[in-house]
This record gives sequence, C-alpha cells and structure tokens, in this order.
Amino acid sequence: MVTLKLRVDAYVLLQKAHRLSDEALTAVKSATRMPGGRWGISCSDDVAKELWNWFDGCEAASADSRWNAWKIGTCRCSKWEIEDALAERAQD
Repeated sequence: MVTLKLRVDAYVLLQKAHRLSDEALTAVKSATRMPGGRWGISCSDDVAKELWNWFDGCEAASADSRWNAWKIGTCRCSKWEIEDALAERAQD
C-alpha cells in the first residue's frame, strides 16, 4: 500500500471524477485529512497509477481553456506527488 498526500483541490477533483474503478473510488472515499491540510489516500500501486493517469487526462482536457489554468497546475502537482509516493515505496 502507498499513501498519496494530495492537496485539497486535487482531492475535490477526484471526488467529482468519472470513469474511476471501484477500487479507486473506494480509496478516494476513504481518504483522511492529514496535518497541513492535505488528504491521505491509501491505495495499491495500481490504483495510484490509475489516479496518475486520471490526472494526466484531466490536465490534457483542461489545456484548451485559460480558465482552467488552476486545474492544469493541480493535475501536474498531483502527478508529481503520486510519482514521489511510488518512488518512495519502491525504495522500501
């Protein structure tokens, strides 16, 4: 299991996400608030990769509008945070 530490805006995007697997939805719904305002999502490596792919698609879909600049930044940061969590897990 890996624990993703995502910002509030990323967590809000995931709560409204469509096309996530049942396992990913369960992980998002069971997230816990962490110190510092982040949300901790405990999930398998496969779910973490699925969430990375979802953020990647969200970033691409948001690129057409300058009004979605905040969403692009959120998606990029979330992908970096997921990559860091998976890399840290690989070192264990």
